[in-house]
Amino acid sequence: MNQVRKIVIAAVCLALCLILPFLTGNNRELGTLFSLMHLPVLLCGIICGLEYGLLVGFTAPLLRSVMFGMPPMPIVAIPMAFELAAYGLVAGFLYRRLPRRKSVFSKHEVHFVLAKHKCCLNFTEDSVRELTNRMLNNHQ
Repeated sequence: MNQVRKIVIAAVCLALCLILPFLTGNNRELGTLFSLMHLPVLLCGIICGLEYGLLVGFTAPLLRSVMFGMPPMPIVAIPMAFELAAYGLVAGFLYRRLPRRKSVFSKHEVHFVLAKHKCCLNFTEDSVRELTNRMLNNHQ
């Protein structure tokens, strides 16, 4: 992934960190239960890498505190900045280091599901076979 795309995705994740907590409103119990600011940081660490996850995680609570007053600056925002920075860093690091499986499903399982529903999907037998091969080759 090129640098410009990573910057754009990180900016979108930062914007989501600022906007998503408004979904819980002013309900503190609901806000602490769902932690909607954490999700874009984790996604940024996985998609863009650990550097961007660290940067978005650290800046999101501080920027949100300056702009909207929540979380409160010295008490909650600073520890939360280090917490989210650690989340972004660890998510990016683990995604980079952990092994990936080629495919969860075997060729026969995918073919069986597609063939079973070919009448609903308006597929022929050849198109089911071709789609099965394409799906499994893209995941390898």
